Amino acid sequence: MKYKKCFSLKYNPSSRNNYYSNSNWSFSDWRDPRKYEFWTVEEYNNIIDNLKNFVSKENNIKIKGNIYAGKGCEVPRYKLKEYINENDLKKTNNINKADIVILNRKSVNDVLEWLGSNRRKPISSSKLAVIDYNQKLIDTIISIDPSSNSNDSYSFKSLVERANKNGKISHIVIYEEEYNNFPTLIKNIIGDIDFQNLYEVNTYRTNNQEQVFNVVRECIKLNKNFVWDNYVLEQINNDGIDLDEDYLNTLKGMFESKDKDNVLLALEMLSNVNINKHGLQIAMLLNQYRGYFSWGNGINSQAYKTLNNYFTNKKILWKEDFRIFLAGLYNNYSDDSQSKLYIENFLKDSINDVLRKNKHHANYFEVESFDIKLQKR
Repeated sequence: MKYKKCFSLKYNPSSRNNYYSNSNWSFSDWRDPRKYEFWTVEEYNNIIDNLKNFVSKENNIKIKGNIYAGKGCEVPRYKLKEYINENDLKKTNNINKADIVILNRKSVNDVLEWLGSNRRKPISSSKLAVIDYNQKLIDTIISIDPSSNSNDSYSFKSLVERANKNGKISHIVIYEEEYNNFPTLIKNIIGDIDFQNLYEVNTYRTNNQEQVFNVVRECIKLNKNFVWDNYVLEQINNDGIDLDEDYLNTLKGMFESKDKDNVLLALEMLSNVNINKHGLQIAMLLNQYRGYFSWGNGINSQAYKTLNNYFTNKKILWKEDFRIFLAGLYNNYSDDSQSKLYIENFLKDSINDVLRKNKHHANYFEVESFDIKLQKR
């Protein structure tokens, strides 16, 4: 159940002259009534199960026909446009007409986190009912409670009038725990209501999550084919630049200059490398120079966002130290024997660097060889 403009009615005489209202009566989201969405326990569990199943899929399928780039897609628009034109594809803004939907896995995971952490638990103290907006109810509250009828900008009367100016309020949410404190006259006007255990979705400043959620729901409902933007980026960069030693040294020199223009250009050049072929080297380079990026030095560039999104979706956390970073690399690239050996040697060197820090004060260990096993969560 979704309601676009409603508020939760509050009654608490002990809270007179509080920050939200100068009345005994007030309502949640006093600046402006907001969207509410409620689900039964069964509906909520089905939604979470569907999202988890959805986000676990790889779907590396042939991209053809009409393409819909969903909210959160981090493939640079100019690259996506070139790819569409070069491969006789078409872009559509109507998901119903799409043959392929491009989505960002992190954005879908963000939706799961949002739904999992910002909800009211279905316990008795959170039972609620939703009723149609009732002007008689509002007028009665104002008439029987002088504190609600002042011209003060934060009185209950003023709050309701201001809220209705931006589009009429459609519904009122009443929590059972609040309802129990209502005066008898107000309860009589409301009449019999059925309180239910429902999940309430927090929709305060969550437009991005809501838009992604709506696209995913449509994909599931319409049984649409979809791919992750990481896969699309790999397809786009299949003919990208080879990261040979000369190119790598050029990039290192540009990063080490710390010049803003050089760093930005280096990131742009790096984003045009064949990322599917050279992902390990690109991640290593970003990790090596992770301290060189700032808001004024690369972070707000599209190239940085594209690379960061690509590796984040692979759970390669290149901004972290070797313990976390190398685990992500190992999980993604250890199937290749050379890459596996490279990562293991880098891990050995990183451990020895830590052990070697005490060499001026005492004897120290040095790791010569070891066996490792990735513990997956």
